[in-house]
Amino acid sequence: MDVQRPVMDGFDASKAIRRWEKEEEKKQISIIALTAHAVEGYRDTCLQHGMRLRAVRG
Repeated sequence: MDVQRPVMDGFDASKAIRRWEKEEEKKQISIIALTAHAVEGYRDTCLQHGMRLRAVRG
């Protein structure tokens, strides 16, 4: 999930997916954050928004 998507960023999109999964009693899919931000605190932000992993692009 690109965290800097246009229209709806990856954080909001991930939260919406998690909300839908819960409402519909669906199994959680893996959401992997794709970002250019390599700082450690940003990893925590991704996890807080329901993403499971973070891949840093160069």
